[in-house]
Amino acid sequence: MDIPEGPVYTVLPPSYSEACQCPVYVTQPVTPSTPPPTYREAVFAQRMVQAERSRVTMLSQVPLGDGPTVTICPHCQQHITTIVDYKPGAAAWGMCCLLTLFGLICGICLIPFCLRSLQDAHHTCPQCNRKKRMCIC
Repeated sequence: MDIPEGPVYTVLPPSYSEACQCPVYVTQPVTPSTPPPTYREAVFAQRMVQAERSRVTMLSQVPLGDGPTVTICPHCQQHITTIVDYKPGAAAWGMCCLLTLFGLICGICLIPFCLRSLQDAHHTCPQCNRKKRMCIC
């Protein structure tokens, strides 16, 4: 018999896991403590989340009137009741000028500065003290 030429192997090559040196993980089945929700329960939960999001969006977009308003502050995202300060605005000054043109000078032209309906409402957040102006014209 002829001896084959070339290297002679005396040791077997390593197995695949030995060659890769990959760790072997043993997985165990996980038993859930609670059963997964049914389709109906999942849809109900999703709709509740969407309703809550739309309620928050609607509260944050409440138009601010001339009085304290319950809303969500766009700056600090807190559920608040605004604090209102009234300051003379364009409507009060316009009415004062109009009364002056009609000749009502002796203090009567200053009446628009006393009427709340002709003043601008400045809403303030009690949490972060940020202001938002609401013109009541």
